[in-house]
Amino acid sequence: MPNMTGVQMIQNLRAAGILCPVIFFTGTADRDLVLSVLRLGASDVIDKPAQIETIIATVEKVLEIKEREKKLYMSQTESTEDQLMRQQKMIGLLHNSLEKKKSAS
Repeated sequence: MPNMTGVQMIQNLRAAGILCPVIFFTGTADRDLVLSVLRLGASDVIDKPAQIETIIATVEKVLEIKEREKKLYMSQTESTEDQLMRQQKMIGLLHNSLEKKKSAS
């Protein structure tokens, strides 16, 4: 990239709050670089030159992980919504019960 390094690109994305998956391509995958980009949130690292099969498999893996994360998030959100609905029903029942007691006295 002419204007910045790949590491700087990931840093800029994360600083802007962009959490999209990033597959980092490098021609010099030394251990420190790989650890650095993974700590910044890269989904995976591919050494250049890469076989098309490697790229496809990596993209499929990253997409599968994101899909599972989405399902997990949705299941947690749904159960939270279900819990809120149950709590609201209980509060409603308590209010009805209190009103009946007030009417009876």
